[in-house]
Amino acid sequence: MVRWIIIIALLCGAVYQLKPMILGRSMDPVSFTDLRGTKHALGGAKQPLALGFWFEDCPQSEAVISVLNRLRQSHPEDSLEVVSIYLNPVDDAALEGHAARMDVRVPVINGQKTPEQFVALLQSLKMDGAAVYIIEKNGAIHTIPVGDSEADDLLKKAEELLKKAA
Repeated sequence: MVRWIIIIALLCGAVYQLKPMILGRSMDPVSFTDLRGTKHALGGAKQPLALGFWFEDCPQSEAVISVLNRLRQSHPEDSLEVVSIYLNPVDDAALEGHAARMDVRVPVINGQKTPEQFVALLQSLKMDGAAVYIIEKNGAIHTIPVGDSEADDLLKKAEELLKKAA
């Protein structure tokens, strides 16, 4: 009997460890406050989330911002949460200036303000270069790498993922 309990416990542990490989990555709920003081729950939200990281004067960041701006414009706020996270350490006043120059029209989160949460977010997303992330209500994460893609191609992929997530 004890042997079966041990075997079952080991199997449960193995399934738990393999879950991300079987079901895909998922994100634990994390919350950040944007420059306007609004709190955003990333993961475990009521609606899907489109998320992108950026810094100034980066062509790939410009593509990410374009996609986020266009997603915000084409989806009602109650059907899609759209946020951007700035990567470099900077104070909020300087970040507001960067966001204005880069024409960021979605909420901006200063990723370096809460380093512990920021690191946890990066680990959840397994961030590897510029990308747009679509996070479903159940926390499943989809990555759309920028690479050499044009903003229109990235937007099309994001829209396809959002359709499937609905």
